[in-house]
Amino acid sequence: MNQLERIEKILLEMTPISLEEIAGCAFTDRVDTKFVFPAHRLADVLALVKDEYAVLSIDGKQLLPYSTLYFDTFDFQLQRWHENGKANRFKLRQRHYEQTQQAFLELKYKTNQGKTVKHRIDNNVEDSQKADFFNSISGFKLGNMQAHSYNRFSRITLAHHAHSARITIDVDMRFSSDAEHWHALEGICIAEFKTPTHRHALFETLKQHQIYPLGFSKFIVGMYLNGMPAKLNRYKPLFKQLKNMQASTVQQKAV
Repeated sequence: MNQLERIEKILLEMTPISLEEIAGCAFTDRVDTKFVFPAHRLADVLALVKDEYAVLSIDGKQLLPYSTLYFDTFDFQLQRWHENGKANRFKLRQRHYEQTQQAFLELKYKTNQGKTVKHRIDNNVEDSQKADFFNSISGFKLGNMQAHSYNRFSRITLAHHAHSARITIDVDMRFSSDAEHWHALEGICIAEFKTPTHRHALFETLKQHQIYPLGFSKFIVGMYLNGMPAKLNRYKPLFKQLKNMQASTVQQKAV
């Protein structure tokens, strides 16, 4: 049994939860914490906590496909804000939830307290409504934003049985500047806690396995992999860690 088959088997053993049921754990004002680790370790981690969480299941599937288009100004203002660690910054994206065929224009705002506040509007509304939505929150004009980076990935979404906690786990990440030529980030898994508190089973299990929080932004990684302007020295430590994780996954497959 390969790693993907192990993961799928474990997910089928977990309690399923519907999109409507998990909505109660979808905090729009939260602290996000990410753990990045080799994908070959995911099955072992899930096996240890499977009884603590329910898993989002849509049409009998738990590994759900997502795609995202990120926007920025022509001179990469939002990217520079992120690279410089500016407080009160935002990211603008169009997120497509492929399993349900829903799409939203989403604005993720990072406050100076380190919290993430997410706003979104249905992508099928009139352009004028989307412009008003974006302008009223950001102070920017939507017409000045340009499509810059695409990504695709598969996501597992967990909800804790006892606490209002939601966790997403992303694998099979790919990045593109034109939605035609893709750069795969193979062998990497990202677990993200989207919750007011972290102290529950998966958080502690990751730490016990010497997997610790690590800053990771799909927005920035996509820009880097697509060859767009970036402060490369700032991200060298991150990409060194990612390469080590990928090498670990390759070695595991060879065993």
